[in-house]
Amino acid sequence: MVLILTLSGLVSCRVETSTNHWNTANVTPIPTPAPPAATPEPTTQPAPVDVKALHLPASKDYPVAKGDMFKGTPAVPVLQGKRARMYKTVITNGAKEGPDFAGRYTVVSWGAGMGNFSMVVVDAKTGKLFYPPFESVNHAAYGLPIEGADGNPAYKLESRLFAFNGCPGKEYEGCSNWAKEGLYIYDFNNGRFKLVRFVKKADFENGASN
Repeated sequence: MVLILTLSGLVSCRVETSTNHWNTANVTPIPTPAPPAATPEPTTQPAPVDVKALHLPASKDYPVAKGDMFKGTPAVPVLQGKRARMYKTVITNGAKEGPDFAGRYTVVSWGAGMGNFSMVVVDAKTGKLFYPPFESVNHAAYGLPIEGADGNPAYKLESRLFAFNGCPGKEYEGCSNWAKEGLYIYDFNNGRFKLVRFVKKADFENGASN
């Protein structure tokens, strides 16, 4: 998968009916309050933006040393913890594909609801699992709003840079705050995701960055 970062309730109300034996001719009915309006989920795809204007980090600026490039048979994932055991099949099968990120790591992702994904990073050398600072990314079906970008999330073997477009949050709970939706760019180093850039969705649409 190529990283172009060089890039370079519904409120339910049951009404029960019954025979009323009282005279209600002079009784003023109590109006039923309308249910609160739900906040609509965004449905439009952000337009591609001017990459140069955003001054985004470049994958070439986060290279992987040649000595850190893994060669050989990937280790069997170490499935410790409830989350790992819950997704043991997808993680085990995904890890067999071998490294595709940051030299020695394999990104394994799975669907977490419509338009959502969850993921884990597997160390091909040790089998250790590393989780990102979110359980899932919501509203991710539209992909990266960068001209020519391929895939969401986006990453590549020769770089530590990792990016996705969407709204991070809890798995299967959707987005709790749409102000958090946007482009996230991380540096994955020593098993940790460090956020190096966040661009709000509104800034994509305005063609500017924050």
